[in-house]
Amino acid sequence: MSAHGSTAEPAERIISLLWLLLHEPLGYTREQIRRLVVGYEGLTDGAFEKLFQRDRRALRAVAVSYTHLRA
Repeated sequence: MSAHGSTAEPAERIISLLWLLLHEPLGYTREQIRRLVVGYEGLTDGAFEKLFQRDRRALRAVAVSYTHLRA
C-alpha cells in the first residue's frame, strides 16, 4: 500500500476513471468518482484531489476530452 492509502497502479486507476467517464454521458459528481474509481478509495481529501488532478492531466495528455462542470 502506498503512503496515500491506495494499492492501485496508475494505469489501472486512469483506465478505471476513463471507463467511468465514458460509461455515463450525464457524468458523475466528484464524490461518486471518488467512490467508484479503483485507487481513489481510502485516500485523504488532499491526496484524492492531488491524484484526481494528476489523472485528469494524464487523460488530457492523450487527447481525452471531457467537460468539468461545477455545481
